[in-house]
Amino acid sequence: MRPTPRHLTDAVSSPGIDVLHVEDDDQYAELVRMWVTARGLVMHRVRSRGELMDYLTVCAPPPRCLLLDMSLKDSAGLSLCDELKKSPTLQQLPIILLSGRI
Repeated sequence: MRPTPRHLTDAVSSPGIDVLHVEDDDQYAELVRMWVTARGLVMHRVRSRGELMDYLTVCAPPPRCLLLDMSLKDSAGLSLCDELKKSPTLQQLPIILLSGRI
């Protein structure tokens, strides 16, 4: 059994995450964090497909919404979205695709 990374332990022990942000760019993630938390929402961030899958395995309750980067270093956002929608437990999870590219 693989040990749970500290950031997952902290997130899972919180009362509930409104928004889970999947973003590998620190500066863009900080802008989104400021925007989301200014609206009174609780947000957690993961940086990759692998971290996302680890998080979704241990989180309860699941996040209310997923903000998903279109182009992660380890996955394409659209294919990851398709993968998540095939999961019976995640089919109803709202996913918003984001991109920092113009």
